Amino acid sequence: VIVGAFVIAAVVTPPDVLSQFMLAVPMCLLYEVGLFLARFVGKRAEAAAGDKAPAGP
Repeated sequence: VIVGAFVIAAVVTPPDVLSQFMLAVPMCLLYEVGLFLARFVGKRAEAAAGDKAPAGP
């Protein structure tokens, strides 16, 4: 994913290394934030599903 972000940044930006980093670093950070949020929301959904378990007779 990191290499992919740098490849996309190299294709989209002008041939300047600074511009490439200025685009690739936020893309990597957004990816990491997305992973964190997916894990956080997944745990919250599992906890909510566990609370709604049917009670025994």
